[in-house]
Amino acid sequence: MTTVTIEETAPAGALMLAGDPFTEPELQALGARGAVRPLLPGVWARPDAADDPAVRAAALWTLGGPLLAAGWTAIGPSAAWILAGGAAPGRLHAAVPHFHRRPAGGGQLPWTLTQSDVAADATGVAPAEQDVLRFGPVRVTTPARTVEDLLLSADPDAARRAAAVIGAHGAAGLRERLARRTRRAGVVAARRRLGALLTALDVPD
Repeated sequence: MTTVTIEETAPAGALMLAGDPFTEPELQALGARGAVRPLLPGVWARPDAADDPAVRAAALWTLGGPLLAAGWTAIGPSAAWILAGGAAPGRLHAAVPHFHRRPAGGGQLPWTLTQSDVAADATGVAPAEQDVLRFGPVRVTTPARTVEDLLLSADPDAARRAAAVIGAHGAAGLRERLARRTRRAGVVAARRRLGALLTALDVPD
């Protein structure tokens, strides 16, 4: 697996990891003074950098990059967090190109791994590469794909995260996207959820 440094995914000095150079208690003390902000367990950011999607992507990479096989892509709640911020999910969600054992030992958050067409194969390209953004080496589903994936779930938290992505990136093309013929389970309910969200948010589509 290729080793990628934080500096390749985020501006130099944007992230701080517990133990390098500050301990977790020291970072918590700095956080209480507003000097840093927590992003993920053991990963903190400068206050002026924490709202940058590229910095959140780099934070996710520090946890997933060393553990997951090449080609994984952040999806669902994890993609929504990168794209729109808010509370970090309690699990990290990644698409993988083939069966992948869940990381054992050293993982600071539990993982949900899904085989999906947005994960890259050995060529470095996914079947649905058009639905992927890149932040350095970090692969993340586009806002439209992220909203679609989230609305396939009946989980209220997924709807809230979809609303956050729409608020940050707009709703252009979402109705048309979900109106396409697809074999994805739950798309009829997803269309209803999207309609309700767009009405509640009162955003143009």
